[in-house]
Amino acid sequence: MYKNSLLPRRTAFLAALLALFALPSSAAELSGDGSAQSPYLIATEADLIAFRSKVNGGEASAHARLT
Repeated sequence: MYKNSLLPRRTAFLAALLALFALPSSAAELSGDGSAQSPYLIATEADLIAFRSKVNGGEASAHARLT
């Protein structure tokens, strides 16, 4: 059984994770078209958020390269 002192820590941790994944998508325009020949280029946090939005939006076969 869990100790009562761990419950607030776990709750805070889960809340932080939820907040991380619930961040609004950015309006950043990614370079590339997501194909293997021309992958999306991810250079900034905004690029990563935009790429995340594309993948979570159904573009599961998108290719990317960190720059």
